[in-house]
Amino acid sequence: MSRSKMSVLRLVCVVVSLLALSGVPVFAADDEPSDPSEKAGLGQLLLGSIISIEGENYQIRNEAGALMQYHVSKETKLNDSDFKTGDQVIGSVTAEGHVLALTKRFTTKLGA
Repeated sequence: MSRSKMSVLRLVCVVVSLLALSGVPVFAADDEPSDPSEKAGLGQLLLGSIISIEGENYQIRNEAGALMQYHVSKETKLNDSDFKTGDQVIGSVTAEGHVLALTKRFTTKLGA
């Protein structure tokens, strides 16, 4: 092995050793979201009906009937500023319950 390759190999070993001793995670695979939509910043799908609104906290009954708590902040992309109890909504949320985007869901009845 040439002298320059040995120098590079030593340097790599020293850097890896220093990182290991400093506690800096070299591989953080567990921090990756498992859902591909979360990797893209899309969040998880939210479908439901608003049960109550208290400031930035929304209670929404989802399609399965479960009552869920969500946080709407100034960073949330709202398609309407006049959300009220009873509105059917669709949006995206993080695993922690922060709403990324929210809009009213309009349904039409066929044959009416």
